Amino acid sequence: MTTLGVPNLQELSLAPQPLAGKVVGEMVGKEILRVSWIAKHLGVEFDVLADWDDELCPPWPTAPRVPKHIWPFPLPEPDLDWVRAYHLGMSLTLTQAEGWQRYAPIVREALEKSTRALSESIA
Repeated sequence: MTTLGVPNLQELSLAPQPLAGKVVGEMVGKEILRVSWIAKHLGVEFDVLADWDDELCPPWPTAPRVPKHIWPFPLPEPDLDWVRAYHLGMSLTLTQAEGWQRYAPIVREALEKSTRALSESIA
């Protein structure tokens, strides 16, 4: 297991069952945190999710499009429970950010979008 309890790519690629939405959300959340860290340390302005080609935090009930560098294998056909679990995993991961990273614009935007979709899913 890697940080935040998310298995690494090699562990997951050997698993025959479909990947759970919560796990995918956690993986995407970790990638958002990683990108914000890299951008800050390189002195690069990267502060909005709109710069990404894939929709990581779509409005409810739209399923996310996960970039191939995060998960290169086919995802299961998402149903509403899968999408809800995805947003839960992402929200839980992003709320663990500490210090400056918690307030990085890309992290704040992703957390706001994900928690909004999650709350709309249970309304």
